[in-house]
Amino acid sequence: MKNTSDRWLKELDVLIHDCGQSTVIVDSPKREERLTIEQYRDELMSSKKMLYIDFKTVHNMYDIAKKLSQQYSDIFEQMFSESIHKTINFYITQKEDYFLDKILNILKEVSEKYTDPVILWLENFTEVLKLEDSRRICNLMRGHYQDQEKVIYIFTSNSIEDVNAIFNDYSKPFYRSARILKTYTVSKFTEAKEGVKT
Repeated sequence: MKNTSDRWLKELDVLIHDCGQSTVIVDSPKREERLTIEQYRDELMSSKKMLYIDFKTVHNMYDIAKKLSQQYSDIFEQMFSESIHKTINFYITQKEDYFLDKILNILKEVSEKYTDPVILWLENFTEVLKLEDSRRICNLMRGHYQDQEKVIYIFTSNSIEDVNAIFNDYSKPFYRSARILKTYTVSKFTEAKEGVKT
């Protein structure tokens, strides 16, 4: 079991890096594969500069900005000066779209100071569809995404229908902006590469 898990972790890592700036992982209903995804996430979190948001805990745009800003000082400690902390404290008092816009700007600026990309792991991202300001959130995040060359986005979801509603609908901001890795349709992650959308 562990050898299989280790192999999948390595293959998943290769697949995600092959996919470029962004990947959507559609969770498997199989417990073993789901745990492998969680293990991969935890390994990235311990070894890379990684930000994490579970969209099941997000209620609005302000929540996203607040969750990111709370992680900044811990993850980018060496890059953060007192002036940046004061700037973030000011942004917190502003309108939520302004707050998120500025927080994503800081992510771009800080990521460019590192050799390795920063990872933004967005767990259960398709939950954004249930939010009242879903379209505004996706528009704003997509606008920054295309300008953040040193940030790797990893989206997860357990619904291929919702993934298609966000990433395969030409009228949506994230249309064709990420490769979709459907882990539940394959027995090995290496086979998934053939099913990845381009």
